[in-house]
Amino acid sequence: MQSNGNATFFTDWASAWEATQDGDTIYLPGGTFATGNIVIDRKVTIIGVGHDATQTHDGLFSHLNGSIFFVEGSDESLLHGFQFTGLFFNTTFSVNQAVSNVTISRCRITASTRIGHTKPSLAQHILFEENVFGGTIHGRDAQQIQFVKNIFNERVYEFNGYAVFTNNIFSSTGGGIYAPLQQMHNVFVQNNIFRTTTYPLTNSENNLLKNNIIVANLTINPQTDLNTWVGNFFNQPLAEVFVNFSGGAFNPEHDYHLLPTSVGVNAGTDGFDIGIYGTAVPYKEGAVPFNPQITFEQVSGQTYDEGNIEVQVNVSAQER
Repeated sequence: MQSNGNATFFTDWASAWEATQDGDTIYLPGGTFATGNIVIDRKVTIIGVGHDATQTHDGLFSHLNGSIFFVEGSDESLLHGFQFTGLFFNTTFSVNQAVSNVTISRCRITASTRIGHTKPSLAQHILFEENVFGGTIHGRDAQQIQFVKNIFNERVYEFNGYAVFTNNIFSSTGGGIYAPLQQMHNVFVQNNIFRTTTYPLTNSENNLLKNNIIVANLTINPQTDLNTWVGNFFNQPLAEVFVNFSGGAFNPEHDYHLLPTSVGVNAGTDGFDIGIYGTAVPYKEGAVPFNPQITFEQVSGQTYDEGNIEVQVNVSAQER
């Protein structure tokens, strides 16, 4: 942990969290930590070594085996580069909390995300970038929410105004028979890939969808449809979209780059690719965190006469 420029080392999560003060940074090593519920009531930064074991030198990723709750006082916090269970913007007793300017990036959330417990949520100005969501997202009509370059394995619910979905990949449960976006109103949806075979939205209206790749074979009637569609690509077989994708939930061994022949190449509203590898700053390969990463580690099996031991470590700096 780093606090006021001083580094302190801990061997367990409970001790580290108890010592954490407002403005501190916690650096997680690889491994699984049984944390239970974590209630963040101060500004903190938590950074792991990543959530993809194929990208770490020892095959260990950072995993907090518990759910995270943001409550009042946690404004401007950052979660980056690790896996955890569930994410909530309310107390453990399900009371909405006024939380703002929180960033969740390059994390893997295996269960549900709730941006508030009931509508309307008090959370606002929340950025989700380059994450993998394993569970359902409940927006609770939270305001000023951005989802950029994320992978959704389940459905996204309840947003009404001031929500933007850009360059994501949408799936849903039920073998693709359920709409990935539900109860959406007045939101902006651009440069995404919808890989389900159904209409992308249900119980939704007054949304703007631009330059999305949509697997479903749809014909939109502008006279009767309740949403606005501009420049979208319908009826795009999955085999003609991704470089390597065999179906199912997120898999780090899949390759979600677009095929060179895909209609989505340079077809986004910004002139870059549709999907997570679009924008001027594409999805980071392997969701590797921005802090320096150990790429090689070797420790001698014996000591020298002076009692010293030989250790060799290679570290790779990250541009972003």
